[in-house]
Amino acid sequence: GWLAACLVVAGVGALPMLPAVANGPDEVGSRLRRLEDLEKIKALKHRYVAALDDLIGDPAAVPEFVDLFVNNLEVEYDAYGTFTDKASLTAFLQNVISPAFAWGFHVAANPRIHIHGDVATAEWYLVAQALPEGGAAVVPFYGRYVDDYVRTNAGWKIKKSVLVFDPPPLP
Repeated sequence: GWLAACLVVAGVGALPMLPAVANGPDEVGSRLRRLEDLEKIKALKHRYVAALDDLIGDPAAVPEFVDLFVNNLEVEYDAYGTFTDKASLTAFLQNVISPAFAWGFHVAANPRIHIHGDVATAEWYLVAQALPEGGAAVVPFYGRYVDDYVRTNAGWKIKKSVLVFDPPPLP
């Protein structure tokens, strides 16, 4: 019906997991909570890419980005390395990424989100462009984020994020 079409267009993508008809107030409540959780996780990833773009060229923006993660985080940025605490992630972003680029634009799209109570997983496509500091040409990046999320007292946070670059094949 109409709602199913709207959810598909909105990218919810997991509609087959929902029963066609709610069988009572408890089921309606759990379905509503699941839809709210999907939107909160999407909003968290949207804040992630916006904060990442903000910190490129501005190391003062790093704390806002790092706050999107739990304290016992794991972040794997492909060849850039793996970070397992906020201090090492902060240092990397402030000392390597922020000064290396003058401008960045990231899009995380087409999420496949799976929620299991207070934990969730997702895979997102990444399309990004960045201008190296002092560079004359924008560099494109393509890849995927594979994330684990956890519900905390402060809302959904990122527990683990793995960035896998998927460059296009060379001609």
